[in-house]
Amino acid sequence: MHAYKKNEEFLNETKEILRDEYVAFQENLTDNSVTGPNFEDKPLFLIRLRQAIFVSIISGIIVIIGIVIIGVFIRSMQIKSKESLQLARNCIQSGDYSCAKSHLLMAKRLMVNKNSLSPLYLHLSIILAKDAFEHDQFDIALEQANLCLEFDQGNIECKNIKCDASYLVAERYAHIAEWKQSINLLDDVIIICPNIEKARSLQEDIYERWYLDALNRNNSLEARKVKTQWLARYPENLE
Repeated sequence: MHAYKKNEEFLNETKEILRDEYVAFQENLTDNSVTGPNFEDKPLFLIRLRQAIFVSIISGIIVIIGIVIIGVFIRSMQIKSKESLQLARNCIQSGDYSCAKSHLLMAKRLMVNKNSLSPLYLHLSIILAKDAFEHDQFDIALEQANLCLEFDQGNIECKNIKCDASYLVAERYAHIAEWKQSINLLDDVIIICPNIEKARSLQEDIYERWYLDALNRNNSLEARKVKTQWLARYPENLE
């Protein structure tokens, strides 16, 4: 009986030990399942990969569409610019200069090549300058001549129009006692025009009239300044 009890106690102790080891094993297994690789995450990885591929495809399609739209827009601008140039030529040939200016401005806005625009602008500015000169619109003729020279600085026709128009506009300024503007215009004529003596003679006359006008207005300070400038430019003719 004593031996039986000893065996029973041993078996009970062994059962407890085995039970404790089994529980420890289960706990260890559970911990490893948490920290170790989880094979159930593989479907989530595939989903994310598919999403990335889908986003890349959509982005590529958007970029391609954008490039196509820009290409169509540029092509449309080129067509419109050519149409504007052709319409401007037609307007010049028909004598409708307002129409020509409008279409040239449109072509400029459409960023037409400067080499294509310059000849038309030059031709139109010469026509408008001559037309204004014939109608005694010398200020407009001068403006168009200056525009013409912006496109072709050596254009003799534009220079001649500018010289004649500048001279006549200077006379008009002097007639309304705008002395300074008249003197400045004649300075330009003296620099660029061949008939310098005519311009110098008119400028001397304007200085004298300006000086006398200042004296008549009892503006001695202005008269003194005019006389000093007059003497500096034409010392040989000033008494």
